[in-house]
Amino acid sequence: MTFEELKQEATKAETLDELFNIWKEAHSIESEENWETTKGSSKNIPKDNFIGDGIIDPEVFKKENNKILFISNEANIDNPKYEKAGDRRNSFNEYYNDHYDNWKGKMRERICAVFNELIQEPSPEYYNSAKRFAFMNINKRGGNNQIGDGKHIENYCNLYKEFIEKEIKLIAPNLIVWLGIKTFNMNLLQNIGANYKGDILFINVNGKDVPIMKMWHTSNWRGSRKSLNNYDEVEKEYLSIGINNKIIIKLAAKARLEYDLLNK
Repeated sequence: MTFEELKQEATKAETLDELFNIWKEAHSIESEENWETTKGSSKNIPKDNFIGDGIIDPEVFKKENNKILFISNEANIDNPKYEKAGDRRNSFNEYYNDHYDNWKGKMRERICAVFNELIQEPSPEYYNSAKRFAFMNINKRGGNNQIGDGKHIENYCNLYKEFIEKEIKLIAPNLIVWLGIKTFNMNLLQNIGANYKGDILFINVNGKDVPIMKMWHTSNWRGSRKSLNNYDEVEKEYLSIGINNKIIIKLAAKARLEYDLLNK
């Protein structure tokens, strides 16, 4: 199939794994011209690399009242010592089972903590929530620890917008949390139909308007504490239940502020 034919096939996929098989093939036949614009500064990631993601545990997710999808930019794998292919669903399941996040940026631990804050169930046993949400990267190839100006992610999003839109539809969240202020402000999802209603960005998913909440990326938690007028309140609450991790408290305070803005 041609790339255009694969895009059409992607819109017909009925499961995430079916979609990902089509997406992988699209990676492998992507033109060299497009590849130059979508690979960014990566040095070690081949064009046909693909990292799956999505609903961590379908049975658990199905029972959730708050079906939350976290969207991030790309997996940080641009290092010769790292295995390239993989699936972030497996990564979160491993964290659930092992109770330990061995990733340098503690992304799994911190996303679980943010999830717990959003459902108003903060707990120091973050791993217990690792099966309860969905997670996706925009760039399914992976990248490195710096997105630069984000242009390659914008190019990737434009090129694969049918695939990205279909994944969101298959996950069918009722809240999207966008991890990364820089790429949120690039309005990437507006290319697949997201629009502002007042100050809130919504995207239509299967006939329902789903809000998109902007959030610091879990590895970029150094945002100004001065902007968190609720920090002391959240810190007191979290310390009382045994959470003394300052990074997690700060992320929770930011998440609470942004979530409150959606529910004014």
